[in-house]
Amino acid sequence: MRNWPRCSGLPTSRLCLHPPPVLQLAAVEWWEEFYADPDFLPAVNFPSPKETEGEILFLDGVLRPRRVQRVLDLGCGYGRHAIPLAELQYWVVGLDYSAFYLAEARRGTRGLRGRICFLRADMRKPPFASASFDAVLSMLTTFGFFSTEAEDKALLASIHRVLTRQGIVILDVANRDFLARYFVNGEHHWLIPHAAGGYLENHYYLDEGLGQISLQSLLTREGKVIRKSGFCIHLYSLRELSGMLRGAGFDIAGVWGNYQGDKYEPLSPRMILVGQKCSRE
Repeated sequence: MRNWPRCSGLPTSRLCLHPPPVLQLAAVEWWEEFYADPDFLPAVNFPSPKETEGEILFLDGVLRPRRVQRVLDLGCGYGRHAIPLAELQYWVVGLDYSAFYLAEARRGTRGLRGRICFLRADMRKPPFASASFDAVLSMLTTFGFFSTEAEDKALLASIHRVLTRQGIVILDVANRDFLARYFVNGEHHWLIPHAAGGYLENHYYLDEGLGQISLQSLLTREGKVIRKSGFCIHLYSLRELSGMLRGAGFDIAGVWGNYQGDKYEPLSPRMILVGQKCSRE
């Protein structure tokens, strides 16, 4: 049996979970604060359940022909992809840093005992031995969170390490060329009613070089700003991201512009790449 992480009910004939990771970082990073704060989580614009169904159909269409069995979902959030994939009989580990999201995810796993588990860890240091998974997912622009390109490249190296021979990574990121056309003067903003009253006033900014998108989210009540938070994500062109994947030891096995399976074009809303671990390795 292949290596598999220690999760309740999952096969563990060869344990590959390293000793529990100590989550000590040099400084608090934006994603540690933002995703730990329930007040600002509504600012994350998750796709609708119907859209999620389409994403799962797409993922299954990529995974099943490759006989994928074991899936690692990085930045899994509340299990939007992990749980449906487990229902489709994949063995799934969801990894995220947000304790809030992970608690939500675990509440949705009834009837899936032995097929899915969720772990809290820094995705740059996945606590698994080499060749633990057949596929790794990075969905909804969870790639690009870190402050330097070197860290993003290190994440790809970690993904490569935990994949089996000829395993695949699926990267789903926002297409920066689409955002440049969609944003007016490099900005986009909207209001979201807040459950506790007031609004989240969200302002997205795209820098002139198209290399970074940032969010400033303001919690307002009665016209006053009560609190604020936000984030910043690096964006890459198709050429840049393809080069990073190849540099990490992947061949490009496919590129799509949406979850309907249309080919990527400069104004596609998404950039979905499948990288396969080089067969020559």
